[in-house]
Amino acid sequence: MSSTTRNHRTAWKWSGKGHDPNGSPNTYGASGTGWDDSFVASGGDMPGWRWVVSHGFSATNNRDWVGWSGEPLSFDADIAWYLNGGTVESNFVGGGTYMPSLPTIASVPASVVTSVHNRAISKFLSACEDSRSAFQSGQDIGELKETLETTLNPMRGLRDLTLSYIDKAKRIARLKGGGPSISKALADAYLEYRFGWNPLAADVASGIASIHKQHMSQWTSASCGASAPFTSNEGTWQINIIGGAMFFPYRVTGTYYERYRGSINNGSVNGTRSLGQELQLDLPHFLPTVWNLIPYSWVVDYFTNVGDIIDSSCFASSNLRWVCLTTRTEHLISFKPGSWLNGQGNPSFTKRGYVTVSATRMRRIHGTRSNVSPSSLVPSLEFHIPLSSRPWENIGALLASRLL
Repeated sequence: MSSTTRNHRTAWKWSGKGHDPNGSPNTYGASGTGWDDSFVASGGDMPGWRWVVSHGFSATNNRDWVGWSGEPLSFDADIAWYLNGGTVESNFVGGGTYMPSLPTIASVPASVVTSVHNRAISKFLSACEDSRSAFQSGQDIGELKETLETTLNPMRGLRDLTLSYIDKAKRIARLKGGGPSISKALADAYLEYRFGWNPLAADVASGIASIHKQHMSQWTSASCGASAPFTSNEGTWQINIIGGAMFFPYRVTGTYYERYRGSINNGSVNGTRSLGQELQLDLPHFLPTVWNLIPYSWVVDYFTNVGDIIDSSCFASSNLRWVCLTTRTEHLISFKPGSWLNGQGNPSFTKRGYVTVSATRMRRIHGTRSNVSPSSLVPSLEFHIPLSSRPWENIGALLASRLL
C-alpha cells in the first residue's frame, strides 16, 4: 500500500510591552511554529483507471486521506486593569500572530451522517434506474383513468368551476344555496398540476432525451452524491498574561458529503432493450408502483423515507458490477472577536480590554474511498420534518381540496 505525505510548518510570533500586576515594567512575547499545510494519504490510484472503468470494471483502491490548511491567527491587544483603591496598574500593548496547536474538531453528528447516507443511496439507485429506463409507466397505467383525463382535459376542474361561477352570476337572483368553492377548484388544479400532468410531461421528456442519448454499450456508469452542512463544536485558544488571559474563541462548521459511483448493466442487447424494461413493467418495480398508487403515500414520504427503502429493497443489485463510496468531511474553523478576562478577582477593575482578531480561517478535509457491496445499498429508516416550503404547500392544497 502506497502513501503520500506533505507537511509544512510556518512561524508565528507575538510581542508587547507593559507592566506586571506588581507594577514592574516588562516585555512579553512568545514564538513557535504551526502547521499551515499538510496532507497525509494511504492507498494509491490505479494506473489506467479510466480505461478500466469505461469497460465496466472496478478501478477502486481503498484510500484514506487527511488535509489541513490555514494561517496563524493575527491579533492586536490594548489591555489595562488596576486594583480597587490602589495605584498599581497592570497593562499590555502588543500583538502579532499565534498558532499554538490545531483547533479541537469534533466528529460529524450521527444524524447528519445518516441523512446524507440515505439520500446518497437513493439518488444513486435512482440514477441507475434512469440508465436502464427513463419511463416510469407502472404508476401511469395504475392511474390510467386519471392519466387520460389529465392528458385530454388539462385544468378541467378550474375551467368547469369558472364556467359555473359565470353561470351562477347570471342566475344569482334565484340561487339560494352556495355553489362550489373557488378555493377548492384552485387547490384541485394545483394538485392536478403538481402530481398529474407536470410529472407525466417530465416523464415523456426524459424518455425522449434518453432515446436520443442511449448508449449501445451494455455497461453504463452512474454517479450521484449528497451533502449536508453541520455545526461541529466551539473552542478557545488563550494567552495567559498580566494576571489574566486573552481569549480567542473559534467556531467549527462543516459539510459532510457522500458519493456513490458504479457500473450498471443497462439491459441493452445488440443496442436495444426490451419493451418491459423500457416501461418498467417488471417484477422489481411492482412494490414501488403499489406504494406510489396508495392514496397520499407521498405525504408519508415527506416525513419518512419509506418510499426510498421500498425502492432500494426492490432494486436488482445483481445488475451492478461494482460500486465504490467516497466520503468527504470538510471542517471550517473561523475565529470570533477576541476578549480579555481579568483573572485576579475582586476587588479589581478593568480599564481597557481591547483584543481584535483578524478574519483567520482554517480548513481540514478528511476523505475515504472504498468498495462496497451492491446488496448493502438500502437506506435506514429515518423520520424528518420538511424544511422547504413546497411540501407544506402541497399538503395545504390537499387539505383545501378535501375540506372546502
